[in-house]
Amino acid sequence: LDLENSLRFNNSLTLITLTAQQLRWVIEHSVALTSAGVTPGRFPQVGGISFSFDPTKTAIAFDMVTGAITREGNRVQNLVVLNEDGSLLDIVVKDGVLVGDANRTFRTVTLNFLAGTTAQTGANALGGDRYPFPVFVKENAGRANRVDLRGETVDVNLNGQIDAALAIPAGKFTFAATGSEQDALAEFLGDRFNTVPFNTADVKPLQDTRVQNLSVRQDGVFTATGITQNTPGVIEFTGGSGITQIVFNITNVNINSTVNELVVFEVDGSGSAPNLKSLLETNRGRVISSLVSNRPSGFGFDDDSRTLGFAPNVKLGFAVIKNGTADDILLGRSREIVFSTTNTTLISNVTTSGFKIDFEGFVIDAIASTSPKSLGGGLQDNKQGEVLDLRSLSGNVSVNFTLNREAAFNNFVGFYRVANVDGGIDVNSDGVIDFTPGQSGYARAAIENRIQSIDLTVANQGTATFDNRTLAGGSIFAPFIISNGTAAQFLSGQVSQAYFAYLGANPNNVDHIRLLGDNIFGFEDLPGGGDFDYNDIIVNVKLS
Repeated sequence: LDLENSLRFNNSLTLITLTAQQLRWVIEHSVALTSAGVTPGRFPQVGGISFSFDPTKTAIAFDMVTGAITREGNRVQNLVVLNEDGSLLDIVVKDGVLVGDANRTFRTVTLNFLAGTTAQTGANALGGDRYPFPVFVKENAGRANRVDLRGETVDVNLNGQIDAALAIPAGKFTFAATGSEQDALAEFLGDRFNTVPFNTADVKPLQDTRVQNLSVRQDGVFTATGITQNTPGVIEFTGGSGITQIVFNITNVNINSTVNELVVFEVDGSGSAPNLKSLLETNRGRVISSLVSNRPSGFGFDDDSRTLGFAPNVKLGFAVIKNGTADDILLGRSREIVFSTTNTTLISNVTTSGFKIDFEGFVIDAIASTSPKSLGGGLQDNKQGEVLDLRSLSGNVSVNFTLNREAAFNNFVGFYRVANVDGGIDVNSDGVIDFTPGQSGYARAAIENRIQSIDLTVANQGTATFDNRTLAGGSIFAPFIISNGTAAQFLSGQVSQAYFAYLGANPNNVDHIRLLGDNIFGFEDLPGGGDFDYNDIIVNVKLS
């Protein structure tokens, strides 16, 4: 791929926050000139959303001088925002109607050409291709929070100054300026497809699931994806859904089993044996959840579902790590792994809407779904991902906690803010990491800087709820457990055992926190992993 020719103008990138209503207007504008046989220059190339539109319906129109809407459009029939993995995050438009709070916001990235590179004038209030981004900035510059990665030549974000380019570190490639569209695409391809090249062919409008033109295809935005099995032990998707998403629910456990971890991975079709470590390192393998065998009283089968999204053309295999985790595999520890591609009985009961995973008494139902994925799970597919990721949210986030316990110890669970995905702590918010996992003082810094309104305890075999707590959007929050003590006792030196999601912060890099479902964390309270049952406390987090 010749990036310089493909993206010849090499526009700079601009960040801008849109309300749900504004996002709808932008997408309406993007298809306003589309008609049979006509695809104008403003036609969108999009990521992170899926939408359908009817080009025979009324098109939106803006006054070029004032930027005001002179005609409302109703071409967009369905519009959803997707998580990075392709699962459903939010429904913006359904059946032609705006859904939910019209003023809720989404952070977007676009070309500075479309956002507008010159100040609004009496003759033109719109951006490139007449997109209305400058109008939104003028209406509320603070909310729009426009940021031009390569800087401004005029004050287009209306903050009263000409902003310089952001100091963005250079990545793998230097042939194009950092913050430009060429560099962004190159960095993306280099990051995601460094080992296995991108080889997905473009499709015709009839098969396009991201931008669905209803004059050539049926609306599939809210159609659950189809499932099939052409090769034993491998799951594939069919149909034209905009949301390729599966919900995994544990329906039966083996109380005599160790705690195993279930992983889904992409099958490359080479026929060679899967290398799970390599798959995890290249983001082609993802954790579904750990399978807890001995469940505390009150922790039922309806509590630990896990939703994952996938590319529509991917082929999926599954692996069970016996008495271990994906983190163990990444650290090079020897664990027995059972693959669906070799043990083909692992997958059964395949229908167009789902299948079962059955292993040594554990049964997991996997069902195609179009329900929104829980907030906060953006990092939970990753290594040491037992955290709440609120970086895509703004303002205060309401949080409810439910705790269950199967342990003799009176443990204490809390959450603290981390500054990056590696668990670094910035104690004074100056942008500098003060403590990293494994560094002396890390545990004390985490517990001293915990969110003090979220101090969680529960009686043995009991259930405790902590509702209407608050976390700040825009950050990552990591859990910790203090074994048989409280935060005050740890800080005063009365107890010394505290464990974290980041293995480097734990003695001997032992995993003390497992992911049991979306925003569900199981804790082990004994040194060295104890009995490795991860049911000493289970914390289920609901965000809204």
